[in-house]
Amino acid sequence: MESKTEGKKMKILKPKYNFPPHSLEFAKTLPPPPSVYNCRFLYPADDRDKCVFTSSGYPGRYALTLGLFDDSISMAQKIRMVMYQKKVGATCFPAICMNDLANMYPTVGSKYRGKIDHFKLQVWYDMCLAIVQHTGIWVIPSGYCCENSKGYARKNAAEIERVVGPMVTKLDPVVPLHCIAWEASKFWTPQECELVAQIYRKYTAKPIIIQNQGWHHATGKTINGLAYEWHHNPNRGMEFTPKQVADEYRTVQREMIKRGKGVIGSEWTVFTQTDLARRQREAIAGWPGTYGLWN
Repeated sequence: MESKTEGKKMKILKPKYNFPPHSLEFAKTLPPPPSVYNCRFLYPADDRDKCVFTSSGYPGRYALTLGLFDDSISMAQKIRMVMYQKKVGATCFPAICMNDLANMYPTVGSKYRGKIDHFKLQVWYDMCLAIVQHTGIWVIPSGYCCENSKGYARKNAAEIERVVGPMVTKLDPVVPLHCIAWEASKFWTPQECELVAQIYRKYTAKPIIIQNQGWHHATGKTINGLAYEWHHNPNRGMEFTPKQVADEYRTVQREMIKRGKGVIGSEWTVFTQTDLARRQREAIAGWPGTYGLWN
């Protein structure tokens, strides 16, 4: 990772400065949060990257920023993630925190109901702080990302608060907002999402959003916005015209504006490097109530 300000290659995501988070000195080390949260959380993978996927719909190998906190992904790959986002002018970096497939959970050994791993939380904090200090890109911790409610996303309010409390308290000084869940409708109802948002609200005054394929899960009074995922599989992203992408988004955008909530266009294509994806982005960029695009 080349730092233009320091002119040397970095081999670890280490903060430039690590003052106490509530000190005046700490505040001076951070850029202001962006007014628009843009990134390409799905992006073309480097030949050296692991935990990647291919698509039958378009050539290439693809990776996701969501694995920033995944211990199985090397530091070198995480740095490449960051530098790709910097290259495309990203202002944010979504990263999930609880995931069954990656065995990702803020406890010792990632065990459900295990002891809170404060060392792990410090590592996550340091990565978030390093990324924003070196690049100006803000990490957005994105909570639960699970296929069902049988694993980490079990409907257990006491366990959710037990892990969310220390996690949000630790990361809050170095993130601009909190996303409580990714594809939330796979494991929680709209009412359950609101209850989880209320747990988050105990530990942060920052905006709380949710990522989902559909808008109903973002209607709770504590949820400030929606990162919207289109109804088609993103592997089919090359099949849709900019107008078709905009038409679906318009319906969701209107529903969010009516409720006084913001919206981010989060996921409609895997192939974010293509000219079609650029034209799809341009078709919805800058709409009222829109706070960014993640494809």
